[in-house]
Amino acid sequence: MELRIPRHGPSDAKAPSMCEEILLALTRQVAGVRLVWSTDWLTHDRAVQELAAGRLDTDCGYYRTAEREARILYSHRAVIRMETVLAVRADDPAAIATFDELRATLAGGHDTILVNAGSAFLERLHRAGIEDRSIDAWAAHSDTNLRKLMSGRGRFFIFRNPGLTEVIQNNGWDGRVRILPHPLAVEDQYMVFSPTWIRRYGNGWRRGWTAWRRTARWSGSPCGTRATPLGSDRQPASFTHRKPTKAERSREGAISSNLPCWSLR
Repeated sequence: MELRIPRHGPSDAKAPSMCEEILLALTRQVAGVRLVWSTDWLTHDRAVQELAAGRLDTDCGYYRTAEREARILYSHRAVIRMETVLAVRADDPAAIATFDELRATLAGGHDTILVNAGSAFLERLHRAGIEDRSIDAWAAHSDTNLRKLMSGRGRFFIFRNPGLTEVIQNNGWDGRVRILPHPLAVEDQYMVFSPTWIRRYGNGWRRGWTAWRRTARWSGSPCGTRATPLGSDRQPASFTHRKPTKAERSREGAISSNLPCWSLR
């Protein structure tokens, strides 16, 4: 059985994403499941469209929103508890610890917060009372928004940890960008599934999910993060799937046997 999932970053990424690790770990609990990575790097919004249409099967690392829950299925239990954090330039003296403080800082209309296009963080900013005039949600990926941040085209970038620390470190931007020490929120993220795929394969996958939930626990976090594991009207994308290359199969094996941030015991 092939499990079609979106690519979570560039194919030459220096380290696997946490969701790649989780998906690989889950497949070891269900015999005969093979991951098929998409050729496209999609925003979460676009991935939701593909899941709803049955062109993707599953993905990981989604916050619950009413709009998404109307279109795709969520796991009953969260897979990770993530921190919502802000990044600023290294010389910025900002000290913000809550969404209320962020809203007050942006209220003057002089500063801008960057957010990835299609991210659930946009809805979260709106719920906090932050107006669109203070939000830049044009760039699709974190590295693009961090470059905008460093060039002065925004004062804040909102993202999650684990995730943001790794992006900064992998690009060598430690001395140019800092993450504010107090998370704005700590929230759960879930697995999501295509309704079409669940109707076809859901029972077998649920057994694997239950087995993984019984055995998964942190073995430490060399990534330096504080995550906690837990039990459309647009035209369809030009979306193709392919078998992994030999190099990717080798990388998959390396990820499975030596997970950098957590492991199964």
